[in-house]
Amino acid sequence: SSIGSTSSIAEALRPMAPKGGVKFFKDLTFALSGTLSRTQKEYEELIKKHGGGFATSVTGAVNCLVTTPDEVKTKSAKATKALANGIPIVNEGFLGACVAAKKLLPFDAFLISRKRPATKAAKP
Repeated sequence: SSIGSTSSIAEALRPMAPKGGVKFFKDLTFALSGTLSRTQKEYEELIKKHGGGFATSVTGAVNCLVTTPDEVKTKSAKATKALANGIPIVNEGFLGACVAAKKLLPFDAFLISRKRPATKAAKP
């Protein structure tokens, strides 16, 4: 038997997650926008690893936009489209928190914005 055989290395590198990983992003498709702390590719891999879908633009299939408050303030194309379609817009902490908890968490604590009425109420 050889020390450091390919199979023992593969075993050592295998994640400690249950077989197939925890698929808590199942049935969700995410889009990303803005300058985030990780690359788009890293987030795409993370989302797919946990069963989610990934889109490069905000389409009808997207359930959640991960972005920054600046993207919403500056009305980026993706943020504007998500708002117009009532798609939840969350900060990137949402993804990390779900991974840490090993389950899908409610969007509420991570919402940057939700759809608002087109007219603004007058300030008193």
